[in-house]
Amino acid sequence: MHVLNELGYIVDVVEWNDNKFIPGRKYDLFIGHGGCNFERIARNLPPDVVKIYFSTGLYWKEHNRREEERFRWLEERRGVRLPYDRWIYHSEEYANQSADGIICLGNQVARESYSKFPLIINLNNAAYHEDRYDRVKKDYASGRNKFLFFSGGGNIHKGLDLLLEAFAQVNAHLYICQHINEGFYKVYRHELEDFLNIHLIGVVPMRSLRFYELVDKCNLVISPSCSEGSQGAVVECMHQGLIPVVSNATSIDTNDYGITLNTCSIDEIVKVVQDVSQRPPKWHEEMSYRTRKAAVTEFSEAAFLRNMKDAIQKVIAQKLG
Repeated sequence: MHVLNELGYIVDVVEWNDNKFIPGRKYDLFIGHGGCNFERIARNLPPDVVKIYFSTGLYWKEHNRREEERFRWLEERRGVRLPYDRWIYHSEEYANQSADGIICLGNQVARESYSKFPLIINLNNAAYHEDRYDRVKKDYASGRNKFLFFSGGGNIHKGLDLLLEAFAQVNAHLYICQHINEGFYKVYRHELEDFLNIHLIGVVPMRSLRFYELVDKCNLVISPSCSEGSQGAVVECMHQGLIPVVSNATSIDTNDYGITLNTCSIDEIVKVVQDVSQRPPKWHEEMSYRTRKAAVTEFSEAAFLRNMKDAIQKVIAQKLG
C-alpha cells in the first residue's frame, strides 16, 4: 500500500478471499491475488482498468505438478499416500490470462513458470531490517554441522520427509521448526523420536528468543521445498546470516553465498550436508557474511518497495501504451 500511495493512488484493501466485496466506485488499478476472488472482481470492473495479478510463488499448475511429484515420491519410498498439504484448489487461470501483467515473487525459476503469459515481472521477497547479526559473536566451528529447518505449513511440500531420511544417514544436526501433521508424524515417528541428531522444536515465531537461540546455534538454513516464491522463512534466516542450502524451487539465487540443491534427491542432500559440515569454520564465517550482505541489499524492505514500484509502473505503461 505504501508504494501505491507513493504513486498517488487512494487504496481500498480487500481480503483476498472476501467474496462479498463488489466494486462500488471508479477504480484505475486492480491488483489481485489468488484464484478464488480475482475473476469475480475483475468482471465487475471496466475494461480500461489496469489489472495486475500478484503471485507469491510459481504458476499454480506448476506448483500443483511439483507437489504431486513429491507425494508420489513419498508413496514410492514409504508405500503411504497422504493428503496434499499445500495444494492450490482454486484455479488461477482466468486471473493469469486476463491480467495486464503478472508480478511474482521469486527468481527466474518463478518467472519462467509463467512463460506462456505476455508480461511477467519477478522480484525478490523481503524481510524487515534489524542489526542483531552485526552485534552477535558466533561460534562457527560449533555450528558448521547444524542446520535449521524453519518453515510454514506443509511437511511434504516443504521437503521435511526428504530431510528426515537424509539426516538419518549423516553426522549432522537438524533442528525442525514446523507444525507436524498427524499423518506425517505416524510415517516418520522413528526419525522424529529415535535419532539424537534430529531435534523437533515445533512452531517458533520469527525473532522470538527461541528463534534467536536457534540461529545462534546453527550456521545454515535448509529448505528442499518443491515450490516457493523467494521463500520468506529462508529470507528471514538469511538476514540472521544463516547460509541457505535450498532447492531451486525456493526461487532464491544463492550466487556466491549459498548452495542450490538441483534434484533434491536424498542422496544429493546427504552429500551436500556431509560436504558443508566438513568445511572449515572460516568458510562458514565468510559465507555467513556474504549471506547477510545479500539479505540487506537484495532482500530488503527498501529493495522490495523499489522493485514493486517499478513493476507496477511497467505494467501500467504497457497497458496505457
